[in-house]
Amino acid sequence: MKTPDQNLLDKYFNGTATRKEAEIILEWFQSVEGTRYLENHFQNAASSNEINSKVPIYKVRKHAVLNSILHRISRENTEAILKKPIRNTRRNSYKLVAATILVLFSLLFLLQIIHTNTPDVEYRYSTGPYEMQRVNLSDGSMIGLSENSKLTISEDPSNEDFEISLEGQAYFNVSSRENREFRIYTDDTEVSVLGTVFNIKSNNQTGQVIVAVEKGKVSFKNVKQNSGTTLTENMIGIYETNNMSLHTESSEVHNYMSWYHGSIVFTNTPFEEVLQQLERIFDITNKIESDDLNSLRLTANFKRGSLEHTLSTIAEGLNIDYTIRNGTIHWNQKTN
Repeated sequence: MKTPDQNLLDKYFNGTATRKEAEIILEWFQSVEGTRYLENHFQNAASSNEINSKVPIYKVRKHAVLNSILHRISRENTEAILKKPIRNTRRNSYKLVAATILVLFSLLFLLQIIHTNTPDVEYRYSTGPYEMQRVNLSDGSMIGLSENSKLTISEDPSNEDFEISLEGQAYFNVSSRENREFRIYTDDTEVSVLGTVFNIKSNNQTGQVIVAVEKGKVSFKNVKQNSGTTLTENMIGIYETNNMSLHTESSEVHNYMSWYHGSIVFTNTPFEEVLQQLERIFDITNKIESDDLNSLRLTANFKRGSLEHTLSTIAEGLNIDYTIRNGTIHWNQKTN
């Protein structure tokens, strides 16, 4: 069959071809030359700016490529071909319908080829002081980025694998998907997960990476020594950069995410553990000046505010005093 001229092909893909012209194109698509042209056409479409344009990651979907391709085909012409009363022989009508279905299946097959060969896409986010940012991923996962933090996300669109680089602190709510990878990297650590809720804080000043798991399960590894552990609900993993050590603790983890939830909760918590959490949350140093304070336990539920607000709320709840000297919080019995 004679190759259609470019003007006729353009009319077909622009949706302006007549029924007769559409029939010619559809029949040609069944030939070896037509099949090759169809494949090249959509390969080029997949690499066009229209499909790979920079958009927020929450708008990236597998169906975006399909929609970009299918809108080039005239739905009106296709419907006319399928619905128009039969005037020719029944054989020709069946042949036309079969040709149309063949092209549609070819598009789905080509979509798979295009999608498989789509390169990773990368997105960068950063926050300043007193700034938070929410990032929705294409697989339904969500990341809350804390202040003064940086996030780099690399996504493989073919299977929704994610590799994420984090500087600072972020809250992760990862959707559960089998047979895919979701990894978060700091300078020395790697956290890999299938589906869970957790918080990561990487602090260059203290030299610590703290992972707190609210639910689910994550793998927490020291990439330099290729050693690690598994964290489950209400577990904390702490990596020390100076000696490359990694240890775990069992604890209520809500307060490690208080910057995101907005509340601090203690339930009959020993005072020493209260101070330990404050140090990790606010990057401060505490010192207990009176041994009697070690026997105290705190039950409190209050809105997280400034460090000063948090300290005064705890002191009032336990009826004790504190002073700040040279960046260290000193805790004392209350004097009349």
